[in-house]
Amino acid sequence: MQSLLRSRYPSTCEPAEDPTIANIVDTARYPIHELDGTQAAATIAKARAAWETYGEVSLPGFIRADVRALLADEVSGLPAHNRRYTAPYLARKSLGSNASLDPEHPLRRLFQSDIHAVAGDQIPNATLLRRVYDSPAVAAFFARVIRRGRLYHYADGLQQLNVMYLLDRGGRSWHYDGSDFVATLMVQQADEGGDFDFAPFIRTRCGGGGGDAENFARVRELFDGAYAGRRTTRAEAGTVQLFNGCRSLHRVRTAFGPTARITAVLSYDSNPPCAQQLPSLEANVRNYGERVRDSAVWLRAQEERRRLCAGVESPPPFETEG
Repeated sequence: MQSLLRSRYPSTCEPAEDPTIANIVDTARYPIHELDGTQAAATIAKARAAWETYGEVSLPGFIRADVRALLADEVSGLPAHNRRYTAPYLARKSLGSNASLDPEHPLRRLFQSDIHAVAGDQIPNATLLRRVYDSPAVAAFFARVIRRGRLYHYADGLQQLNVMYLLDRGGRSWHYDGSDFVATLMVQQADEGGDFDFAPFIRTRCGGGGGDAENFARVRELFDGAYAGRRTTRAEAGTVQLFNGCRSLHRVRTAFGPTARITAVLSYDSNPPCAQQLPSLEANVRNYGERVRDSAVWLRAQEERRRLCAGVESPPPFETEG
């Protein structure tokens, strides 16, 4: 089995020469290799405007048209864990104290998800997707758009890079993310459905915290189909999306047809690997199944991280949302 933290750990995604990425990314349209050039400045300024207004940036055609089929083929049919469950949109909130709430209160409503998740250790190192994730030029471009001085690869080998399959009648219910930034790549779109709905900044702050921060009245409008601020996108294959998912409630509508909807989730962090907060074992078991516990995958990753970060104090694991 490949190393969960891989030979480049700890990895800083600083600008670097990356000539082969032009064989995968459309650098004529997205000049990620010349971030200080005039064309890149214009591209970044346009993307930043969308990021700051909506917390979402769509970059259509980021992946070259001539490699999209190969990219999809390389990540199709990988071992995946089926997450099928019914839960409220704030799945980690206890409903025990909410029994007296209006039955239509957002915290009382239940939604179904049916998605197949491929953990990072199941994605071969030689894939085009890995080359995109490992590219310092790609990460540096993302950092410029969202105004981060530096991005690091996420140090959890299971969550740093994922592939998500939505099969016929599969979907992802309303939820928030545990981080304020994630990059996704549309590898293959469904025959029908699979649209992405989100409510920009409907939450006052990341993590909520209850009370006014959750804006339950607006969330109720969203669930009732009456919220005017909802936005819907349908990305085509090759599109990269940058998204603030900890404040913008979002879902993927039900996909239909024999063609699976395939997306890749690329996770980065503003902190160096030895200072990052990583998921707990139980969080990874929920995300990727009991094989994480039974095969000691997570424990091996933690031991490798401890060895590499010897003498560096790291924060405790955290529980991700959704």
